[in-house]
Amino acid sequence: MKKLVLAVVMGLALLTNSAYAQYPWMSVYGSGVFPSGEFDDFVDNGFGGGVGLGMFVNPMMLVKATASYHKFGDEDISGITLDGGFAPLEVGTNLYLGYFGTMRPYISLHGGWYVATGDFEDSAFGLGVGPGLEIPLNSPNTTLFIEPTYHIVFPDDDDALFGDEELEYWGIHFGMTFSFAPPSPIRQ
Repeated sequence: MKKLVLAVVMGLALLTNSAYAQYPWMSVYGSGVFPSGEFDDFVDNGFGGGVGLGMFVNPMMLVKATASYHKFGDEDISGITLDGGFAPLEVGTNLYLGYFGTMRPYISLHGGWYVATGDFEDSAFGLGVGPGLEIPLNSPNTTLFIEPTYHIVFPDDDDALFGDEELEYWGIHFGMTFSFAPPSPIRQ
């Protein structure tokens, strides 16, 4: 698994070595998180947020690194209350699908290390995927976005708290993006 992460990071580094990779990008967002599957038996809905930094490789592809925090609600299980979450540190991409009027839909793919916080015991590798939609504000370089994301975390076989079951949850991320070098690559 670590070799796969290294290969993805190296591939993203090579992609950013293009003439188009001169447009830096930043995002700031808040999140609602909703456990699903068996993970829903352990925790309740929660909240979070994060930041992202990236570069446009071409007008239809952005490579990014994100740091987030997802805090789940407490759930009382047989007299034991779990209070924890994950702090995902990820690399990934937004693949833009074109324009619909001034709005811009995309697919977000990312993966990385989900750092356990609070009562959660073990950090693990995880993946996220989902659609997104950017809506420009008055400036062509500033957008609002919404991104429903499916997250899956793969704990080690010896995780005492969750065992070897994958942990699944949904995040709905709302925020703003900024590109820093006019003209915006998404307007060309």
